[in-house]
Amino acid sequence: MKKLIPILTVFLCVMSVACTTEEMIYDVYPIELVMDVCDKNGNSLLNPEAPGNVVGEDMTIEYKGEVYPIQWKTDHPERSRYYLAVFMGMWHHRKNRYEPALDQNVWVIRIGELPGDEKKEYTLPITFRGKTHTLYINHKWYGVNSRRNKTEITFDGKKVKAHEIKLVVE
Repeated sequence: MKKLIPILTVFLCVMSVACTTEEMIYDVYPIELVMDVCDKNGNSLLNPEAPGNVVGEDMTIEYKGEVYPIQWKTDHPERSRYYLAVFMGMWHHRKNRYEPALDQNVWVIRIGELPGDEKKEYTLPITFRGKTHTLYINHKWYGVNSRRNKTEITFDGKKVKAHEIKLVVE
């Protein structure tokens, strides 16, 4: 009898979860990209302490006809994971904003968020130092039943791997 009570408890818990009439909520990741701005030698210019850094310079990105200036000083409020993707433009922070500011935790510009649950193509012009660069994203989402997607990204006509863009300035 003592063994039967825990088994029945587990059984009832499992059955009660399976008997819901609510629609299933799927967790679909938004599309986010990370960009580094570096010199021709590969030195990052996003660290505010680096010589020749670009922090504070004008940079914009265009999305759905609206121009978003870069946010050089940003705070990231804690969010619930139950939210829709919201395009916030570009913002400057440490790559892992939840880790301490160590040398390994480099400065980046984050671009996004774009909806991950749509099959869509995006062309996002990025303007910096009077030159417009073209960020192109082709995102294919195959629906909640397949649970897969495919994202192809090019920056100034060159294919980008791992959602990381490198803008080289002279």
